[in-house]
Amino acid sequence: MDTYDTSNQHWQQFQVKGSPDSIPILAQQDLESGKDVIFWDDVQSHFQNAKGVLNNGTGVLFLVDDRLNHLLPLRIPYHPETVLEVVFSDTCGARQDSMTSISVSSFSEEGLTDKDSVDQVTNGFDEHTPPFSVATANLHATNARASGGSNAQRAMSDGFHMHSGTYQSEVLLNKYMRLQEENQQQHQQMIHMHQQSRQIQQEAYYRTGMIQSDIHTLLTQNYELHEYPIPRLFIILPKPSRFHRDRFKHHHFRLHFLCECGDHTMSEDCVTSPKIHLAEHEGYDLDHPTEFFKKYGAHVLALMYMFKMGIAADGLVVPPLTSFNGDGADLASKLNGMHDLAQAVETSIAFLEGLKSKGNDGAPISDNVEALDVADLRQLESHLKLKIIKTCVLGKSCVLGNLHRIVTPKGHVKWVCMEHYRTIHKESPVQKLRDILNNTHGSIDEQLGEIRIVLVSGSASSEFFSALSDVQGFQKLIVNLQWDATKSELKEMADAVTQANIMDLTIDGSSLLGRNMDVIHRFNRFDPLLKLRNNARIQTLRLVLFRDLFYRLSHKAFTPALNMRVLKLHSPIDGGHNPWDTNLDNILASCPSLWEFGVRIQDQFFIVPAMECILSKLHDLRRLEIYFGEFHITATVFQGRVHTVEMFLPFTEALAFEGRNHSSYATVLDEDLGLDQAIQILRLYPMLSKIKLGYVFANPNTMIETIANTREEVAATSLHKVDLMHLHGEAGAPPVGITMDFTDHEGTTLGCSLHINVSSWSGELSPYYDILYSHGSSIKALDARNGCIDDEIARLLEQSTNNNSKLGTLSLDTWTLTNKGLEYMDRVISRSKSLERFVVDQSLNSEEEREKATLLVSQHGKKLTGLLLQGDGSHSMTEWLKTTFPSRSECPRLSDFRLAFNIESNVEDPDAYVQWLTLMVSAPDAATPTAWSPLKRLCLQHNKFGSVDWSSLIEAIDFSALENLDFSGTNFADEQLDVLIKCVVKAHELVPLRTLDLRSSTLSMSVNLAELHSKLDEFREIAPHVTIVGLEAFEIH
Repeated sequence: MDTYDTSNQHWQQFQVKGSPDSIPILAQQDLESGKDVIFWDDVQSHFQNAKGVLNNGTGVLFLVDDRLNHLLPLRIPYHPETVLEVVFSDTCGARQDSMTSISVSSFSEEGLTDKDSVDQVTNGFDEHTPPFSVATANLHATNARASGGSNAQRAMSDGFHMHSGTYQSEVLLNKYMRLQEENQQQHQQMIHMHQQSRQIQQEAYYRTGMIQSDIHTLLTQNYELHEYPIPRLFIILPKPSRFHRDRFKHHHFRLHFLCECGDHTMSEDCVTSPKIHLAEHEGYDLDHPTEFFKKYGAHVLALMYMFKMGIAADGLVVPPLTSFNGDGADLASKLNGMHDLAQAVETSIAFLEGLKSKGNDGAPISDNVEALDVADLRQLESHLKLKIIKTCVLGKSCVLGNLHRIVTPKGHVKWVCMEHYRTIHKESPVQKLRDILNNTHGSIDEQLGEIRIVLVSGSASSEFFSALSDVQGFQKLIVNLQWDATKSELKEMADAVTQANIMDLTIDGSSLLGRNMDVIHRFNRFDPLLKLRNNARIQTLRLVLFRDLFYRLSHKAFTPALNMRVLKLHSPIDGGHNPWDTNLDNILASCPSLWEFGVRIQDQFFIVPAMECILSKLHDLRRLEIYFGEFHITATVFQGRVHTVEMFLPFTEALAFEGRNHSSYATVLDEDLGLDQAIQILRLYPMLSKIKLGYVFANPNTMIETIANTREEVAATSLHKVDLMHLHGEAGAPPVGITMDFTDHEGTTLGCSLHINVSSWSGELSPYYDILYSHGSSIKALDARNGCIDDEIARLLEQSTNNNSKLGTLSLDTWTLTNKGLEYMDRVISRSKSLERFVVDQSLNSEEEREKATLLVSQHGKKLTGLLLQGDGSHSMTEWLKTTFPSRSECPRLSDFRLAFNIESNVEDPDAYVQWLTLMVSAPDAATPTAWSPLKRLCLQHNKFGSVDWSSLIEAIDFSALENLDFSGTNFADEQLDVLIKCVVKAHELVPLRTLDLRSSTLSMSVNLAELHSKLDEFREIAPHVTIVGLEAFEIH
């Protein structure tokens, strides 16, 4: 056999169970894999009817290829210094054969052999015993041994006490026959048990094979850069026991990402391939866990088995959990408090298997295991409670699992931990690149593999790309060209990009001048940029604001680009005939495999022809973007046909667009949009699910009634939501407008509920009177802060909700309300049984304002969920606070508490104020743990406290649910940060804090940068997802 090397001989020992002897069989080395194997034909030549091999009771599987087909001829792996047990087609066969040649072993408690036993039995008979009695005694002994000794003692007893004069031969015969029948039944039971055992074993082999097939499919799936926004390998593990006390449910698990290390992260001096392991991150709680397990359950279950059983495929190795090293177990204990990782994995598998069989009170998970697609990966983020992909705290980037994105030499994207990231990134070249970026207003994100840079000259470009070529692993590059580069300089840059293995490239050419520059290459100046499509590595290319891009291309630029997946040409083109339209055709024809394509046009009448042209050329297209000024159309495409369309267009272009039967979402903005035009849009697009209309219309009530009637008239049952936005709101202000929600129509007068926001309205409130008069009972949400509610609105709201109120959200202040208006609102609040969010935004600067606030909250404090107060810190204000809210039990539902002082204000009675404030922010005592809900947001803007008062306040804060903490404008300093860290660490659990606002605080002016960084690192260990606002001046680049 010329493909195998037997120069280094190894022998595998085999034996039959129960036999002391073993037989050696020569192992042969497979030159392709370099591993020793034993051919199954060799095994069967020594052991006829052999069907399998066991190693310590575990089946040894035949070797398979990458497609999980058995290698031929059949072979098993060599197991050094191990004796393998041969399994036969009939497990009793080997034993029975042995019994025919070996004396039957003893079956009495005294250790007698069969011969001794028979002799003693026969000696118990005299000469008058019938001739068959001796044979009967022998049969007793033989049958007792064959049946496992179950009747041995009975047979012996019969033999020892049998006398010919006492027992008749018929009695003995009957007893023998009865015992033989019992033995036959036991033999049949053994056969049945053997068959069941074989069936279970076969099912286990089949299940193991299916699991290995699923794992192999998931592990060998490779993604391109634009398809791989977040890590794809993740498992679930139980939370530490302190987080739950009852049986495991959906919310008792956390998601943990895995480091995709392998051959691609091997260092030069490394002998063995790194093994996939848990990422160094404490894991993520699940948001909407039922939906998560229904969507990703099968995927996670396959990966859980991978983590347990281990696998090697495509340069990736996962060790079996039984061989998990101490470092891995220590990491699991450190990250999640798991002292027994194996038990945690078994618990997770059992939970997922329970879901698979529709148990554990959850939605069943699918049997189908497929590699996740792009949409699945992008949606995974939405299922994580702490779902911030990237936060910046003093310049530190944080991505999911603290993993870094790299690209392998084969062009595949992987996410690896910092340790394995550093094995492929030399520190010195990376530092050189950082220095260049710092000097050119650039930035680097090593975790995402992204670089941004502004290049101001050809020499700066050469220096940057020279440094970039020494550092592999960066995939995304965004370049802003701030000098008028010539064709030769653009070609030099394109060549450098190719050498740097960039996969996602964006080039901003807004600073390049027009066609008069670089006269020699006037009509082919941009050829080098378009030829980047032919780079075998680049899959995504964006060319932004290149003036006359389509006029400055020659025919040489249109060579085939089969690897290109995403092409965005955000450079303006007009609707002329030549040469741009021809060049666009050439670009499309040379990129037949595009999945996404975007183009910007200057002629609004060319929108539909452009769509038709693009769709006819790109048959694999999935997404199409066409931009026109500030407007755009985005279409999803399936098999060459438009599936859905999102429009953001002025009215005239919306009318001209011919894809109306496919549109699912439309935004139509026009300062002159009136009622007739709005209805025309609705009639033209009956398939819309959502529509947003910008309007300037005098009577919004007429508009909403007409829209509701038209929807019913044209049977536009797909329309679920209509947003009406007033276009004259101030820049940056919350939108002024009305939302009609047709999915919530029970008990309404319009067939929909209304969400009205007038908090930034600057005109007369009278246009909204008719809505309140006619449809006040349909209003589900009303935001009328900043003085945008008057007595008439209060009266009309009270009148229309006399019999029914759907109000679930109410936000207001008392600025423009009189006592009469407050009485109206008191009745509205009282009858609003579904009120879930009640926010009072109130100034406390004058006695009149405090009195009106008292009228509003004294009766409804227990309904308050948000309290936003602004005051001057006077003694009278403090007294009002203590009197109105003597404790948190007066507002038990409060979750949003903000108390802002005027910038120059100081508290006149600090002791009384701090004493009251500590009561408002603290947790209830152990005797009444549910006395009130914990705060989710606490804001103390411009408050000033002494050192002792700060300590008392911070130590009183309940961090169990706090997500936003705002100390902006305060004298919060380094000393207070120490107290905050101490209190958070004292909680002994990861706190949910997401935002710490320290803008304009004393700490934001700190000069001890190194010490500040150290403290914040400590703070983030217990609050890992917090974003600290206000320290941007100290960011590390």
